[in-house]
Amino acid sequence: MGGLFSSPSPPPPPDTSEEEKRRSDAVDAQERSERRKIASRSRARSGGVRMLMSQVRPANQGTQNQFGQSSTLGGGSNVRNPRGTA
Repeated sequence: MGGLFSSPSPPPPPDTSEEEKRRSDAVDAQERSERRKIASRSRARSGGVRMLMSQVRPANQGTQNQFGQSSTLGGGSNVRNPRGTA
């Protein structure tokens, strides 16, 4: 009759070790991803300027300057003149 007046004992807590491990793995993966993104951004910021100011340029080809732009207007001497004037 002692069981009538005593409160029932709570059920044992469920085993959460697998769930905790899964959550910690997910958090670790997210932190690694964030670190990778931050490193990529910092590399892009510093490396972009470095490459832009680089002294390595392709050799001048014909009428192009070091940036690949033509120094003459038009297509050159092989362009058809529609008015027939010299």
